[in-house]
This record gives sequence, structure tokens and C-alpha cells, in this order.
Amino acid sequence: MRDASGCSLAGKRKSRALVRQRPLETLWEVPDELWARIEPILLESFPPSWTGRSRADWRQCFNGIIYQLRTGCQRNQLPRRFGSDRTVHRWFAK
Repeated sequence: MRDASGCSLAGKRKSRALVRQRPLETLWEVPDELWARIEPILLESFPPSWTGRSRADWRQCFNGIIYQLRTGCQRNQLPRRFGSDRTVHRWFAK
């Protein structure tokens, strides 16, 4: 097959495949600058308690929430690097 200019489409497909593309940045990990602005808001809304369980890593949970919203995956299909899917869902629901 040829396009309007007379060039072969097979050649165009091949040349596009050979072009190296820069890998996309992960869009579900919060940059340090943004996290520095978010964390004080969370600390103000949910101050640490002296008793009970230790708190889950907020940044990890926040990244899990962003991952879930960006990919549309079910909450029980979150990768383990975001922690417990129940914890991520609980923080999302707050």
C-alpha cells in the first residue's frame, strides 16, 4: 500500500518502530515538592495519636489512590507496592 505521496506505508511503520522514545514518567507517584505541600494538610486534619496502631504510610496510600484513579483498576487489584488495598480504599473514602 502507498499513501497520497506515493511512499510505502510499510516503510513508514518500520521507521516509526525504530525511533527511540523516552519512557513516560509515572503519573501516579507524587513529586517531593507536591508532597511537601500535602503532608501538612493531612497532619492538621488527622493529628497523630499516642495510642493504637501505627499509621500507614500516607504517601504510599496517596500514590495508590492516584494509581487507582488514573488506571481505573479495581481496588483489590492494586499492586502491593502501594500497601494494603483495604488501607488505600479507607483513606480514599475519608
